[in-house]
Amino acid sequence: MMSERYSRQQLFWGEAAQKELAAKHVAVIGVGAIGATAADLLVRAGIGRLTLVDRDYVELSNLHRQSLYTVADAEEAYPKALAAKKHLASVNPEVIIDAHVQDADQGFFQSLAAEHVDLIIDATDNFETRLLLNDCAHYYKIPWIYGACVGAQSICYFIEPEKTPCLHCLVDQIPLDGPTCDTVGILAPAAQITANLQVAEALKFLTGHTDKLHRNVIAVNIWDFHIAELSLQDCRNLSCSTCGDARTYPFMQRTQQTDFAVLCGRQTVQIRPKQRTLDFDAWITHLQQRLVLLKRNPYLASFDVEGHKVVVFKEGRLLIHGMTDPTQAKKLYYRYFTM
Repeated sequence: MMSERYSRQQLFWGEAAQKELAAKHVAVIGVGAIGATAADLLVRAGIGRLTLVDRDYVELSNLHRQSLYTVADAEEAYPKALAAKKHLASVNPEVIIDAHVQDADQGFFQSLAAEHVDLIIDATDNFETRLLLNDCAHYYKIPWIYGACVGAQSICYFIEPEKTPCLHCLVDQIPLDGPTCDTVGILAPAAQITANLQVAEALKFLTGHTDKLHRNVIAVNIWDFHIAELSLQDCRNLSCSTCGDARTYPFMQRTQQTDFAVLCGRQTVQIRPKQRTLDFDAWITHLQQRLVLLKRNPYLASFDVEGHKVVVFKEGRLLIHGMTDPTQAKKLYYRYFTM
């Protein structure tokens, strides 16, 4: 019997496809402009289970393009993954939604594989995470959909292990100096188009219409209105260390040391300590003895530290805003945030 909620799309693809979709599990990596739209479309379409992961919180500058969030979320500095889950649950309570406020690291992808995720949608903002995603997707044999946008441009590419060239085949090294949303800006429709392209491919794959998959790179410039596609089928690199004949999965080689990383175009350094067992409330109480508390909610706290806003997350991760020098970030971290 046709569900009233899904009746219009069932007229297009039939009841069997709808049942297929309801049995599938998708992970969205990053719940910013692209990820928020992709998650919203999947929930409205009737995906069975959705996993969201994002390391950031909602800010006022997000609201022009990140459709799941409100001014209240920004004022509260609410974690994006949790704010997205709250909104999406009100849209379609039939969908199982898991939300994680953390980095998408190797451990996270391992857990996804254990939970039998069917597809990963890339909505990240940096190539370091994308190349780790690419390694893990090929190691665990999980299809994924690359998506990116900046300015007025968007790009989408469906990657299926053993069948298409992987992302590592296409990039020799992590690009560190390309344009970002924070350097050249972004138009909301560019993000929306990226997400729509990704979800269109996702729905084809998840409902069994794999003959309809568009396996080329799709690029759209909405300002100059250019649409292009690039075939990559001859770009498979047999010596690729991710998908070639002698695989080493280089981006899965984790370190247990404290990690300092400059976030893409944000004038922010992220610090991810090695595993922390310190109680969050006790840590914040300790920090308040030395630092000025700016804001706190159950998931994070922010402090003024020598003129820099430092956000401390419950799992021990930190963001130091207004800084791009990891050496200076280390000094602040070891001066104030270690016990």
